Amino acid sequence: MSAWRGWPFERFMYFFIGLALLLVWAQVSLFHGRTDFRDPLMWIPVVFVPLQIASAWLLTLWRGRFSRGLYIFSQYVGILGGLYGSYLHYQGVIEYAAGEGIPLGAQAFMGGPPVLLPFLFACVSLLGVVTYSWPWSSRRDQEITLHPWENRRTERAA
Repeated sequence: MSAWRGWPFERFMYFFIGLALLLVWAQVSLFHGRTDFRDPLMWIPVVFVPLQIASAWLLTLWRGRFSRGLYIFSQYVGILGGLYGSYLHYQGVIEYAAGEGIPLGAQAFMGGPPVLLPFLFACVSLLGVVTYSWPWSSRRDQEITLHPWENRRTERAA
């Protein structure tokens, strides 16, 4: 594919996805650090998400074969990891409720591990896949630019 020109909307989305993953990563690191990483699986998102962030920002800066491959691979792994993390967190809520002797209800979900945070991570990764797969990614002859004052399409020289 050709090099980036200006800041097309697609490029902005890759930057935004990296920023969103950075915020999710900060929260995941705080929550897992709070529990002293008692389960080795807790290290996976803390170590892996920076690779996802780097791949999104690398694709923002450089649109080469390597950056595209690394990006799409990391986003698919992020979707699977987020869904698996939601499952593990749900199991953690069940264990928390059993240990505290409380029914599996709102109180168990508020006191146990956050079930929705890994799902949010999977959703941001899914947004990354959708952004990559959207029709603008395959259009070489058009550039969609994002300006504060207008959103215009310009024909690219062949």
